[in-house]
Amino acid sequence: MSMPGNNAEAQQTSADAAVPTFEQQVNTAVKQLSKDDKGVWQFPADLDVPSEVKFAATIEKRRRDTESALGKTQQQLKAEGIVREELEKQVAAQVQLTLSSEEAEELDDLMTSDPEAWRKKMNTLEQKATTALQENLTTIKTEATQQTEQDRRAQVLEQFNAEHTDAPITDESLVNDIPPRIAKKLEKGEVTFEEFLAESYSFLTAGKVVKDPKPTSVTNIGLAAGGNEASDEAQAAQELTDYDNAIF
Repeated sequence: MSMPGNNAEAQQTSADAAVPTFEQQVNTAVKQLSKDDKGVWQFPADLDVPSEVKFAATIEKRRRDTESALGKTQQQLKAEGIVREELEKQVAAQVQLTLSSEEAEELDDLMTSDPEAWRKKMNTLEQKATTALQENLTTIKTEATQQTEQDRRAQVLEQFNAEHTDAPITDESLVNDIPPRIAKKLEKGEVTFEEFLAESYSFLTAGKVVKDPKPTSVTNIGLAAGGNEASDEAQAAQELTDYDNAIF
């Protein structure tokens, strides 16, 4: 037979476990923040939480935004480093890439026989080399930027899912649950990747109660297999992938 005192202690322990911790309250409040028409983060007017929770949530939001901006800056610096390295290689090799043996022989002949024609030929070759170099640099920069942005998004997504385990953003949810109108905002550059995740999360959790949340860590948003004709959701996912490969 259980003692009355033991039952009371068990009920109290259960009640204490049901009360969210301060950290949980702050994380919940952070999720409620949204930008007003002036771009200022605001809490919903009907949000009933203590002022200290709102204050801590505001500080935490700033910290996360700063961390995100820092990560993006670091990735940009990484991309610039790749560009510089490849630039040095291209500059060192541009003479060999520009002049074929036939062109070099032709220039040797023109230098003595027709200096004016030699100068015109040199101008043409120099312009050709400059154009080719610029095209190569553009390709290098585009590829480097794409890769670093994909790496940054993978980190942002992993952190986001760790903080929103009740409705993580996965390949499956992107294709099957998130409407094209949200993905198209990201594709058109109307929102940042962080804002895209926040809006997707809000859509997934609107009016829903998720049971048995399981943490999910995703490092890439891709496409799920489909039929012969792509659905609106699959097209949205393709548009998101295309945006990943766009020039920033």
